[in-house]
Amino acid sequence: MFSVGIAHADSPVYRITLVNVNSGKCLEVGHYDGFIYSYADQATCDTGYGYGYPEQWQMTLSPGATDVYQLRSFGSSKCLDATDTANFSIVYQTGCDGSYYQAWRKVPLSTSSGPVLCTVCNAFELKNMASGRCLEIGYYKTTDWATANLYDCYGGNNQRWYVGNAFYGYT
Repeated sequence: MFSVGIAHADSPVYRITLVNVNSGKCLEVGHYDGFIYSYADQATCDTGYGYGYPEQWQMTLSPGATDVYQLRSFGSSKCLDATDTANFSIVYQTGCDGSYYQAWRKVPLSTSSGPVLCTVCNAFELKNMASGRCLEIGYYKTTDWATANLYDCYGGNNQRWYVGNAFYGYT
């Protein structure tokens, strides 16, 4: 079991949107769904405080780590989780349990990282700790509701993310 830090009630938190470099769309919980095992996908970013909640994430740093996070959906309070460790494994939300499947290493990228030059130089990869694979939008899709999955890290823009909007508030 991997232990990730959880924010205490009434503690200030930053909520962010995670934008895919390839599509310019936000990572969200599938179709604004609050159910457990709802898959993660991408959709046109809605930065409002109402409908934008499924696109807002709380990145909680793991105790003692400098680059490993738990990603908790602000809309559902559930965590981003990998279904398996294989390529094309779907990523979904489930109850937060602190496992490696819910631990994501933020790997900063430079302008020369990978085969594709960095178009957004504050971009990073999110590497799942259980699989060592990267969070991506499969097949370079740019449409709304294209599913997020894991795949071997190769530096493609569909595996690159950046922080779009940041919100400050309380849990």
